[in-house]
Amino acid sequence: MILLSEIAENIRNEIHSWPSHQNLKVEILVDPSLGDAREGEKNIFTELLMMPVGLLPASVSRIDIRISGNNEEIRVYFNFNSASARSIPLWKNLAEKAAAWNPQVHMREHGVDITLDLPVSPAYPPVDLRAMARETGINIEDARTILEGFLINARTYISILKTEIGKPEKTPGNASYFRAAHSLKGAGKTLRAPELAAAAGALERKIKEKGDTTEEQRRLEAIWDRIEFWFEGNGYEK
Repeated sequence: MILLSEIAENIRNEIHSWPSHQNLKVEILVDPSLGDAREGEKNIFTELLMMPVGLLPASVSRIDIRISGNNEEIRVYFNFNSASARSIPLWKNLAEKAAAWNPQVHMREHGVDITLDLPVSPAYPPVDLRAMARETGINIEDARTILEGFLINARTYISILKTEIGKPEKTPGNASYFRAAHSLKGAGKTLRAPELAAAAGALERKIKEKGDTTEEQRRLEAIWDRIEFWFEGNGYEK
């Protein structure tokens, strides 16, 4: 299984650790409306996104990777600030790496688009209570009780986040805003809800960077809505 937002966050962290790429600006955005959990091998997909970063010519100082699509496929847009990136043989190698996903490569003036057959993973629950119970040594009923308590607190955190969406001039000094994102990230890890943890972590990072948090917050809220829907659909009481 591939978790798009988690891989995007891991790639950003990895690139920033490379001495030769410390000045390379990399932005990876996942469409907030896109189904995050996908069928496929995450290691191959991670390598696919990393290849352009490691092999681009020195003339490229910024790369933007945007991921969109629908329930049956995703489209990855690589945008550069140098036209020389289009001429390198990297893209043929990248298409061969993704051969199992029927890649379609389109060259543009300032970048490259790749469409991949990566359908949503429908059986993947947003919260894995059984994994949580198994890994922590509690029974499933106790895990449900913990989830119910988390939902009460999480609705407060989501409310706090909604009051500050897209306001980078306020977020760095707003301790409650940062704590809300940090708390949701921690809860996502505890509840074995990786989509929530990854999205909250991305929002937390953007707050630290004093950037516009609009896209990260929309993704977090979309995942939260999915958790609420799953919670109600399984017959739990609010």
